[in-house]
Amino acid sequence: MGSLKRATIGGSAGLGEGAVVQAPMEAQVARASATSYNGPAAKGADAMSVQRHIEGYGVGGDAGRALWFLGGLVTWKAVGADTGGAYELVEQVGAAGYAAPLHTHARETEGFYVVEGELTMTIGDLSFRAGPGAFGYVPVGVAHAFRVESETAKFLTFVTPPGMEGYFEDLGAEALTRTLPPAGLIVPDDARIQEIAAKYGTRLLGSPPA
Repeated sequence: MGSLKRATIGGSAGLGEGAVVQAPMEAQVARASATSYNGPAAKGADAMSVQRHIEGYGVGGDAGRALWFLGGLVTWKAVGADTGGAYELVEQVGAAGYAAPLHTHARETEGFYVVEGELTMTIGDLSFRAGPGAFGYVPVGVAHAFRVESETAKFLTFVTPPGMEGYFEDLGAEALTRTLPPAGLIVPDDARIQEIAAKYGTRLLGSPPA
C-alpha cells in the first residue's frame, strides 16, 4: 500500500482552507473497486468522485459546492458519488425564520445535528427546541419540519440513501459568496417548490413550526 500522508485540513500545515486530501491506494485496487461498483459514482460521476469513494477524502471548512437556497446557505460536504451511494451530508446556515415546511420523503432517511444556534424541530408527534449538540432522526415517511429561532443557526443534514442533491440544485442558485443570500434575491414561488418537491418524492403537508 502507499505511504501514509498526514495533513491539516482547512488551516495550516501547507493546506489552505478548502484543500482536499486523498489517501493513497494501489492502482489495481482502485481499478477493481471502480469496475465492481454499480452505484451513482459508476453511472456518469467524474473520476474524482470515483476516486473519493474508494480512497476517502477530506475537505476544509469552506470547501464544498455552496448554494443560496430559499433564504439560506447550503454547502455540500458529501454527495452520493463521493460516498459510493452511502449518504449525503449538507451544511445549512440560516437566519431567524429560515425553515422547512412540514413534509415527508418517500425514500430518504434524514438526521439533523445542530452546530450553532437554536431550531424548533418537529418529527412526527414530537416538537422540541434543538440547541448546539442536539440531534433529530427522521425515518422514511415521517412528517418533519424545522425553523431557525436564534439570530442565525448552523446545522448538518445527513441523507441516506442519497437523493436530495438535485432538489437543492433545482431550487437554489450558486452562492457567489459564503454568506447568507443578499436581500432581494428572487426565490422560487410556491408552485415551483411544489413541482420540484414532487419530482424528488417529497410531499409538502403544511407550514413550518410556529
